[in-house]
Amino acid sequence: MAPKTDPPPPIAIVGIGLRLPGGISTTEEFWDLLITKRNGRSRVPGHRFNVDSFYGYKQGIATDYGYFLQDLNLKAFDSSFFSMSRAEVEILDPQQRLLLEVVWECMESAGQTKWRERIKLNPCQSRLKS
Repeated sequence: MAPKTDPPPPIAIVGIGLRLPGGISTTEEFWDLLITKRNGRSRVPGHRFNVDSFYGYKQGIATDYGYFLQDLNLKAFDSSFFSMSRAEVEILDPQQRLLLEVVWECMESAGQTKWRERIKLNPCQSRLKS
């Protein structure tokens, strides 16, 4: 007989910010994705590479579908909103720009809007797996 384990402690999701494959960027879109049992799989975007002209081993296409974030405009990042200079933004990894935007959305959705006044933002402390 397996030993009994304590149930995990309850959690509460109080805020959400997201960017998911399939163009999902709001809670309503995420909920619709779950309810309709869709997924974010799509054909490789043409700006990545042309799957019709790229062949892998033995002249077979290695992949022509995947999970990609869509409709991202990382050049439209509002540096002044995050108290950063344009030069600082230029050296930021695009993933860090996206992380800052999504974390802000999450905090705002949780009703936490005064944290920006108390914390000096330092994007270099963020960690993303490339």
